[in-house]
Amino acid sequence: MLIPLYTEFLSKEDYGLLATLLFTTEIIITINDVGMRSAIMRFFSEYNLNNKLNELIGSSTFINILSGIVLVIFASFIPEEYLSKLFQVSVLNNVILLTILVGIARSLSLNILSYFRAKGLGNAYMYISIASSVVLVITTWYVLQNSNWGINGVLYAQIFSYGLMWLFVILWIYKKTELKSIFLHQKCYSNLDIH
Repeated sequence: MLIPLYTEFLSKEDYGLLATLLFTTEIIITINDVGMRSAIMRFFSEYNLNNKLNELIGSSTFINILSGIVLVIFASFIPEEYLSKLFQVSVLNNVILLTILVGIARSLSLNILSYFRAKGLGNAYMYISIASSVVLVITTWYVLQNSNWGINGVLYAQIFSYGLMWLFVILWIYKKTELKSIFLHQKCYSNLDIH
């Protein structure tokens, strides 16, 4: 669905670089995931039976964010000259940073969507995936149509779309009270006057 937008608004060189960067995000997703999606699916029923699902969701999200921070720090040490040789075009560090952030946002959104798969909520999974795709197409079109950001705009649109979907699902789970206990326990512990 996005290819017509890319070919309309990006040069051939930018389109080729974007294709390479989006392929790179797939590798980043695999690295950033560190097995969390499999862990959610594997341990969901056990944690659900013990009313500790909030711990599983919270810890997998924390680990994903932590591994994303490590990836960003690691990438900040890669020289631009090496990246330009690797991609065979001039690549700026901000494009690499945005590519990593796209991978992190997608990894977080895919992992939180595992909640719906494990819970057997296929319709919710499908509706959220479709809504996320629609938001992605609209934001990509808007950014490409109304700015001169080029590849950066496409990457910003992806970060926004996948981040918004992740936030929506986290809030949906919170509303369903499964994550409320995390915040309530934190509030209770902070209210205790332990000397």
